[in-house]
Amino acid sequence: MKYCLQCGAECPDNIKKCESCGNGAFASTREEYLAGKFGKAAQPTLAAQAPHACESYDEDLFDIVGTYLVLYKGDEKKVAVPTFVTEIDEDAFGDTSEMEELILPDGVKVLPECIFAYSVNLKTVRFPSELERIEESAFQECTSLISVNIESVDEIGEFAFSECKGLESVKIASGLKKIGEYAFDDCENLKTVILPDGLEEIGEHAFDGCTDLKEIRLPDSVKKIGPSAFEKCVSLEKIVIPKSVTLIDYDTFYECKNLKTVVIHDGVKEIAASAFEDCDSLTEKPCVTQADTDFKMDGTTLEDYTGTARDVTIPSYADKIGDFAFEGYDIKTVTVRQGGSYDFPEGCFANCKSLEKLYLPNTIWSFGEKCFENCLSLVEFECPARLIFIYDWAFAGCKNLKSITLSEDLAQIKDEAFKDCASLESITIPENVSKMGANIFLGCENITVYCEAKQKPSGWNNNWDVYRTGLFKKRVKVVWGVEKKSDDDED
Repeated sequence: MKYCLQCGAECPDNIKKCESCGNGAFASTREEYLAGKFGKAAQPTLAAQAPHACESYDEDLFDIVGTYLVLYKGDEKKVAVPTFVTEIDEDAFGDTSEMEELILPDGVKVLPECIFAYSVNLKTVRFPSELERIEESAFQECTSLISVNIESVDEIGEFAFSECKGLESVKIASGLKKIGEYAFDDCENLKTVILPDGLEEIGEHAFDGCTDLKEIRLPDSVKKIGPSAFEKCVSLEKIVIPKSVTLIDYDTFYECKNLKTVVIHDGVKEIAASAFEDCDSLTEKPCVTQADTDFKMDGTTLEDYTGTARDVTIPSYADKIGDFAFEGYDIKTVTVRQGGSYDFPEGCFANCKSLEKLYLPNTIWSFGEKCFENCLSLVEFECPARLIFIYDWAFAGCKNLKSITLSEDLAQIKDEAFKDCASLESITIPENVSKMGANIFLGCENITVYCEAKQKPSGWNNNWDVYRTGLFKKRVKVVWGVEKKSDDDED
């Protein structure tokens, strides 16, 4: 037998790739595998290592280095992890198809991503008392798990208990601050959920598809409820929105067909149009009309801003913004709450000279002509992730703009888009940009343009890089073939 250097699985000598993970590198002995994973310090007999030298455990079942559980090698129905273990490797549990009962030691603080996912026969789990975080998909599709009873945990990650079809009850006693996206989605037999005071955020789709859930008490500490958080909770009859929640986002209670009672406190300033869509048992859908006084609407088109507030939130029911809707207004911040995709049209925020910050969803796909022209207080700007088009003069005259991050999906930048952005010192053009207009950086003589493309694409105007026109044109400094930034680089 030999041992996979990636996951530690025992493999026959005659195979070339590990059947568990597909890796092709092997160690000839268990000690060699451990040394490769943890260094030479792992080579001595594991049972003799501190701090558990006097504690016995079954070395045929567990590989442990110090207090670090490297690998569980058994196929027992009841698995009790040794009490001195404080950390578990993300690959420690491979085939857990036989496991029905799991006992975890109190000192473990993190349950890694996917660690017990697809343990289809797992019925009960004794969680650590010092647990801080359950990571993404840790128990996803543990379809026989009946209950989750946790003394304390700070965060439950995305998909942590997703599709645990047999799960009936969840009780978190204390400590919980955040429930991640899809954490309990499609737990169709979930009937009881007890959440602690101190919880602040319930993520998008967190309880989506919990069809047996009739009632849930949301602690007053909750500040944010994500879109679709309780979508298709068809048995839910009553909900009280905590006082600290200001927005009921799109599809939050979509298709909660038996929802009869909704209690909303004064703190809620906005309710998305689809927040209670297809809630057939509600005689009157909750709504907030206060925002209407600040906007001139034509159906769902926001034609003009008529308010005086400097911090503006564009309502969710506005699925289109008219040309020059905010032109010249003394606004400082703009927040867009919107689930669909749309564009910022011509002159949308032109001459908003006090505008400093925009909080935008990734679904905005274009900035129209003169969209942010002469927004003198803009210093930093990050484009939405799905932005495709930047039109003529979109940022022209933004004299104090020092940095802008373009989206990787960006396809086209048109004429003089950054004209007279005199403070702009550098910009990176994504490889996806296939068309560039003329004189993009006119008046930006100090800028350096970094291009991910190795040479000028055929769809770029020959004068795209001109910063001074006339008989003797001058061009900005251009660096070709720069490496695309990875997520790790950004972190």
